[in-house]
Amino acid sequence: MNIILPVLTLFEKIVAFIKQVIIADFFGTNQLTDEYQIAENVISLFRGAFSNSLPIVFLTHVVFKKARNDNWEEYCSKVFGTSSIVVLLVMIIFVTVICTLCISENGHVIGTLFSKTLLLFLLILSPTIFLGYISTLMGAMLEADKIYWPAKILSLLTSISIIVTVILLFEDYGLIAIFFGEIFALSAHVLLLLYVLKRNSLLITPKISFYEADQTRVWRSCIPLMISSSVYSLNSLIDKAIAVRVIDGAATVLQYSRALTLELFPTIIVTAFSGVIIRNLSERVAKKEFAELERWCTEILQLFFGFLGVVLIVSLIYSKELISIAFMRGAFDYNSVSLTNVAFYGYAFGIILLPIREISTRVFYAFNDTKIPFISSMIGIAVNVVLSIVLSQFVGLFGISFSTTISIAISGIINIIMLNRKYTITIMKISREWFKVFMGLLAVLILNIIISRFITSFNVVAFLTSVSLLSVMTYYIITKCLNSVSSVYIFSLYKRNE
Repeated sequence: MNIILPVLTLFEKIVAFIKQVIIADFFGTNQLTDEYQIAENVISLFRGAFSNSLPIVFLTHVVFKKARNDNWEEYCSKVFGTSSIVVLLVMIIFVTVICTLCISENGHVIGTLFSKTLLLFLLILSPTIFLGYISTLMGAMLEADKIYWPAKILSLLTSISIIVTVILLFEDYGLIAIFFGEIFALSAHVLLLLYVLKRNSLLITPKISFYEADQTRVWRSCIPLMISSSVYSLNSLIDKAIAVRVIDGAATVLQYSRALTLELFPTIIVTAFSGVIIRNLSERVAKKEFAELERWCTEILQLFFGFLGVVLIVSLIYSKELISIAFMRGAFDYNSVSLTNVAFYGYAFGIILLPIREISTRVFYAFNDTKIPFISSMIGIAVNVVLSIVLSQFVGLFGISFSTTISIAISGIINIIMLNRKYTITIMKISREWFKVFMGLLAVLILNIIISRFITSFNVVAFLTSVSLLSVMTYYIITKCLNSVSSVYIFSLYKRNE
């Protein structure tokens, strides 16, 4: 089980990447794909508000209650029942608004942002608001009981479902085939989670209770997180709205470049170990083991920084080759590759910055503190919006994507500073280990510069595979010789924390 979960997450991301490749092959980059991307972002506003907030607060509270032998079953029943009613009502209101806009005479609101096609996309996707929340909450219940795998396979189910529906239904339904795949995957995942909950005697009877102290505490804790999660999606929506003014297909280009950077390896790591990270941090805080918490956070950040640093170096040096291998086929032409490469450079450094922000945010959640992450995310997003508007006027798509990277860095820095000031916790202690990590990355950088200068004729796929493996081996050997903890296999995190 220790190795299965990271391997499963890696497999999920590979399949998710194949899904993006197939979508690019069938649909390319155009105005219709831009509307699809915008529809996904609008739905993410709602799914992010609930699926990325309540389950996290819920998981932290359940871990606390289990550690103190409190009545956690009753707590789960009431949170599940009450929050599900709220999310269902929000979805019904959303559908009502969309239907009203669909039958309106002019057919659009705020220029072309809500065209008839976009409204149709939103209407079809609306059930995923409720299904996504139920899926995430049940997954959190299992993670609180150290059962991680069921919650982690949603991405795999979604990707496989979309691949199948696009191939089978493309001729008849076009882009709508993607939405059918998403809805089917979420429905199947909910049924799977119900089965696993029942099998492990964790299935509960939902109860409705709005005014008890525990319920009030949950909503009070998650409201700032709900807002910040929605604002992240709003931020992405604004980026894409700005991008479509630069050139048709620009919103889709941003999504493809994110898929190769922020949504690939950093997300693999954060997603694979999120349950372990949240549980470990919550237990350390509950037991007041703050020195151990600092050590653990510093060690895991060094592991992540080293691995992702290798990914960053290889990605920057061979960016066009990577994009061409991934997407250049079918409707995705050389012009799309060039545009994606521009945005790729802007997102690239977010590869090593994203885990810092995510882990520092989860430390606050372990303290039931959602206010500071909310403030830091709002500041980062405000900076992103302003810089996107300004820089897009001068450097186009690069300005939009690089603004996102800057906002990630700002949010992470604020979190680290405030953790030290409020809780006297330093999650990135300065030590010799960081020097060892940087020496390993320097060796990888020099190696790749030499290879890129002297080897010019090669089979691209075989070459990049060889270079990637050689880079990882070089980093491992250097850090191992320096006796760095970064040379320890990342899978050992599970062995340490079970």
